[in-house]
Amino acid sequence: MLSGARLAGLDLSGRDLRDADLRNADLTNCKLDRADLSGARLSGARLTGASLFGTILEHADLRGCDMRGVRLVAARCSGADFRELHQAAAGAHTGTATPVRLDAADLSGTDFRRARLAGCQAEGAVFDDCNLSGARLERTRLRGIRVHTGLLTGCRFSSADLTGADLRGSNDTDAGFTLAIL
Repeated sequence: MLSGARLAGLDLSGRDLRDADLRNADLTNCKLDRADLSGARLSGARLTGASLFGTILEHADLRGCDMRGVRLVAARCSGADFRELHQAAAGAHTGTATPVRLDAADLSGTDFRRARLAGCQAEGAVFDDCNLSGARLERTRLRGIRVHTGLLTGCRFSSADLTGADLRGSNDTDAGFTLAIL
């Protein structure tokens, strides 16, 4: 059990961490490239500055994680729970924190309810069947994303770049696209 463990700066690339209990763990600046974290419990973990290139996070619980500056590129996140994600902390609004990168990530079925992803970049990511209810995706770069049959009720895409986005079949009731590029 690694709940609450201090693992900051470790290289855990390629490790099999399926179903690991990493709740409230400090994974700051960890290298988790190509690690298998499917089913892992990471709620409340600090992942600030971590690298998750090609990481498997399918059905992982990432509720309430601090993901400022995380590099989550080409990751498999189907069914992951990102509710109450703490990516857009105070520093992200002033430019002092590096935003989360979700480029080419498969986020199908992911729960992003009420997540705040200011400045996030997710070019070419797949958000099929995602729940983005009440999420705030402000000043985000979402070019070419796909959100088939997603739930966008009350989602805010303020100043978001949605060039080439495919939102077919999504429920966008009460979604806001203020200053968004469509």
